[in-house]
This record gives sequence, structure tokens and C-alpha cells, in this order.
Amino acid sequence: MRLNPSEEDVIKAIMVYFNLVGVRLHRIVERIPKRDGRGRIVGRTSTPGMPDLAGWVRPRILGSNPVPVYIEAKRPKGKRRPAQEAFIAEAREEGVIAFFAESLDQAMDEMERAGVTLPRLWANPEAKKSAAAF
Repeated sequence: MRLNPSEEDVIKAIMVYFNLVGVRLHRIVERIPKRDGRGRIVGRTSTPGMPDLAGWVRPRILGSNPVPVYIEAKRPKGKRRPAQEAFIAEAREEGVIAFFAESLDQAMDEMERAGVTLPRLWANPEAKKSAAAF
């Protein structure tokens, strides 16, 4: 990953690695038509607060039913919007794994805080380099 990763770089790293180790994630891309007063489409928008990634922890990881996961990826030092903060807080209150992540390492830490320990395949420095290429 480059020195100043973009939000898209963070999303890709999390998606590739999490799907590899048993957390099924999908990229949420909304492009809802935005209309003017006459009903004409004047652009695109998305649902405020909707996270970038949604999925579940597979039963083979937990030994129980799948657990929903929502991840709002940010570039390092990226701004959190109030609607995003509210979505993450509400999801957590309902027992869903939901968090912000500025890197793959931070996402792994957040999963551990939620009680899900995923393998860190980069205990070997060479493995970390190849994982970062994603």
C-alpha cells in the first residue's frame, strides 16, 4: 500500500484480507438519483451514514450463527460525518460489529475488540508485503 493511502486503498485491503480469512464483505456503492424541484435528475447521492463495507462473520469462524459486520473505511485522518457516527453507534447498540477503520491493522484490532480474532497471516514479514499489495 502506498505511503498516503486513499480511502479506496483502505477498502480494498480490508475486503481482500477479510474475505480471505472468513469474513464475507461486500462494497456498498449507492448512486441514488438526486432531483431538482421539477423532478429532473441533477446528480447522484447516497444514504447518509451508510458504511462502505457490509457483510458477516462466517459461522466457521465463530462456531455460531453469522454475525453482521459494517465497516466505514477512512483514509488516514479522514473526516467522520455525523450520520456515519450515528449509524455505527446505532449498529453497535443492536449488537452488530460496526466500526471505522483507517487501515487493515486497525480493522483487525476492531474485530478483536468485538470478540472475533482473525489470523494475522503477516507474522512473517514477507507475507505482510504480499498482503499489502492488495
